[in-house]
Amino acid sequence: LQLPDRAFQGRKVNAALLIFLSLLWYLMDRMTKRAAEQKLKERPVVLFKIVHLKYAVNNGAFLSLGSALSAPVKWMLLVVLPIAFFTCLGIYFALTYELNASFAVSLSFLIGGAFGNTIDRMANRFCVTDFIQIRIGSLQTGIMNLADIFLVIGVIALLFAGF
Repeated sequence: LQLPDRAFQGRKVNAALLIFLSLLWYLMDRMTKRAAEQKLKERPVVLFKIVHLKYAVNNGAFLSLGSALSAPVKWMLLVVLPIAFFTCLGIYFALTYELNASFAVSLSFLIGGAFGNTIDRMANRFCVTDFIQIRIGSLQTGIMNLADIFLVIGVIALLFAGF
């Protein structure tokens, strides 16, 4: 019986970390969307005069881009391509790339966020629940959800991780 070398064991641990965190981010997104659907439809909430929580439905991509596209085009662009891309990306890096912990965490934000919004689109006729808006003075963001935030964190973290 020959035990795997340390590099292989480290890759397995980091691949497990990637899978675990991707699922955690997805579940956090799902639970907060469910809470928004149940609690924020009737009454928005403001936290610290900056974070505005209000229920909204987005039937496009980021900032409703593509909301006027036909159903087959939306299916391809908003469901099929993200699932294929992030599944292949995750498998590729988990199996072939020297997957260090910081890269695994960074990639997990992208995968968890992508699956959060994509699964919503599959289940809700391309619609995604949004409920978070940041307002500072006259500046404000679009209404977003945790999946959107995770995607942004993932991109920034990958840049810092040296991808």
